[in-house]
Amino acid sequence: MTVTSEPGSLPAYGVPMAVDHTGAPSLTVLARGQWRRDAACGREDDSWWFTRPSTRAHQVAVAICASCPVRRQCLAASLVYAEEFGIWGGTSAHHRPELVARLRDGTPLIEVLDHVLRANKRLASRRSSRSSRSNRARGSAA
Repeated sequence: MTVTSEPGSLPAYGVPMAVDHTGAPSLTVLARGQWRRDAACGREDDSWWFTRPSTRAHQVAVAICASCPVRRQCLAASLVYAEEFGIWGGTSAHHRPELVARLRDGTPLIEVLDHVLRANKRLASRRSSRSSRSNRARGSAA
């Protein structure tokens, strides 16, 4: 049996929040952490995930997260355990408190995950589109 915090409260470090896991990675899956073996960050320098947002290392870490096969599980674990530091699932410590607050207010984990992952996908698409336009403009200027 896994001990969880009281619904609506922040957990002590290492104690998961009591949230609605329906349709999302289960607490058992998150607690076991086996998903970490498949994480794209496992082959990279750990320090990249604990840098200031204005650094190139931070941008590289977020980009690596964007294509990670276990991004959903990573993000779920960071939210359920209210991870205070680093980049998890492509989100920084600065952005997660708002997401954790939504969970504390009763929003199901699956809704929070889907919201973040859809928003990040749209942002990546816009960046890619801008980059393509920029490259075409450089090409025509030459």
